[in-house]
Order: sequence, then structure tokens, then C-alpha cells
Amino acid sequence: MFGPISSVYYERINQGDLQEDPPQSLLLSKLDHLYEQLHKPFWYQYFHSEKKSLYIVGDVGRGKTYLMDLFYDRATISKQRLHYHIFIKTIHDSLLKYQKPPWESLGKEFYKKGALLCLDEFQLNDMGDLMILFQFFKHFFSLGGILITTSNRQPDEFHLPNDLRCRQFLKFLLQHLEIFSLEKGPDYRLKGKETCRRVFVDKRVVSVANFFQRSAQKDLKECTYSFHTLCETPVGVAYYDSILKECGSIIITDFKQLNDAQENSLIRFMQLIDLLYETKTSLFMYTDFLLKDIYIGSKYKEPFRRTLSRLYEITSR
Repeated sequence: MFGPISSVYYERINQGDLQEDPPQSLLLSKLDHLYEQLHKPFWYQYFHSEKKSLYIVGDVGRGKTYLMDLFYDRATISKQRLHYHIFIKTIHDSLLKYQKPPWESLGKEFYKKGALLCLDEFQLNDMGDLMILFQFFKHFFSLGGILITTSNRQPDEFHLPNDLRCRQFLKFLLQHLEIFSLEKGPDYRLKGKETCRRVFVDKRVVSVANFFQRSAQKDLKECTYSFHTLCETPVGVAYYDSILKECGSIIITDFKQLNDAQENSLIRFMQLIDLLYETKTSLFMYTDFLLKDIYIGSKYKEPFRRTLSRLYEITSR
């Protein structure tokens, strides 16, 4: 008998929307169990201190976000779902409004928005953010908050210095989160899309003319930006978030091939694609090269795999 999450998954398989993946089935069992734990009466949870938060790690395109979203959509407790970039920006913005040590107030603020916090693409690349996360989750977890997050890396695989603060934070995470490793398998975003040059978030768009026609039908505001404006100037997540609130579709002109010498531009581009993917904002960009050749460096080869996979997923011929 299927559980509350796996039943939706197998129903979609029967409908032809998905294909069965054994490693995903193992994760579904974990999500079914977690769902049942979170929806038991309070008195039951008080007497059972089972670890509830979950850190899902696996290769790009393996369905981590999809399965987390299945859980999120099915859950009936108070909840919120954010991409990590938006989450950390929200934390930074919230810190500005508190005069005294903010952590207890910030933890309560997030907990009231949703005891279940689902974060996509968890990252640990900045020491300042690490210390912020340390303090935030201490208070969020103490209130009974539950975290489900996805990542392409194990917590100890991020590029962090080997100092006491990092070790303390990693130990703290392992005390509160169960790590589930989704085994290697096919990247479902790649099938039949390796040579595509036109990139869209809206999969129904199949031509430039159709792109503009659909934008007009949806009453979407079209915004055109140069690659220089978006990726070569010192902007970041806050700027991207602001323009995506105003634009229903984005056109990127003068796109340039990236290598390790353009490290800052590359990082901004990866952040931008994450937010376009997350918000389902329509995207069109011209390239004189194949998608697989957008980045030709080596330093960010592994992190860029996620960006490339997402570009393949949102691509139409």
C-alpha cells in the first residue's frame, strides 16, 4: 500500500507523466514516513523525539526538487517553500530591521510563516552566511521548525575553511538533519536537448514569433537586458529579484561564452538561472554556440552542472 506521497508519484507514473526510478522510490518511503510523523497529534510528537528534518543530496536532474515539492504540496501543516538565494536574501533584509540581537525574533518570524521550511539548492559558500545560518537554525529548530532541503553536495563538501566554527556548524546540522543520498542515475533534463540554442522557461514556446505572441496574450511585460548589465556589473540576487517582480519575460542580448577568467560573471549567471527556473519567468537568449559550451572553464565545472541541467530542462527547439 502506498503512502501519502508515493501514491501521488505512482499515480503520475500510471498516467505516463513520470517513469519509475528505484532510488527515488527509496526517498519516497522516507518522505511518506516523515509526512505521517509531522501530521500526528502534538502529544505524540512530544513523546517521540525522532529526527524530522531532511537533507536530500544527489546529482543534478535526479528529481530532488520535484520530490520535495510533492511533499510540500501534500503537507497540510503551516509551510513555506523558498529557493536558497531568496531565503538568504530575506534573512539579510530582516536583520536590518532589528535593533537588538535578532535571532530569537527572526526564528519566530519564520516559524510563524511556516513550521515546515522547504529550501531548494542549499549552499554553504560564504563564512558570513554560515554564521547567520548557525544562529537562525538554532532558534528555528528550538521552536519546533522542520527543514527539508535539497543540494548537489554533502554538507562537508562545500568549499569552507577547516576551522572550529565550520566544524561546529556541520556537527549542529548533522544533529538535526537526516542526510539522504539519492543514488546516481539519469539526468531527466537532458534527453534530446543537447544541441538546442533557444532557451525558454515556458516550454510551450517554440519560436521567437510565438514567444512574443504568447507574451502579449498573457499580458506579460517584456524586458530586454544585455549580458553586461545582468552579469558583468556588480549586481546580485536582490537586483534579479526586483526585475523578476516587474518582468514576465526576459530577453538577454550579447551573450558571451564564459571561462574561469570571468568568475564573477559566471556566478551571477548561475544565480540568475536559478531564479528564472524558480519563478518560471520566460527567457529567451541568443547564443553562437551550443548550451554545453556556455562555460568552458574548469574551476566551477561541478556547480555549473546544475545550471546547465536547468538550461536543458527549460529549453525548447
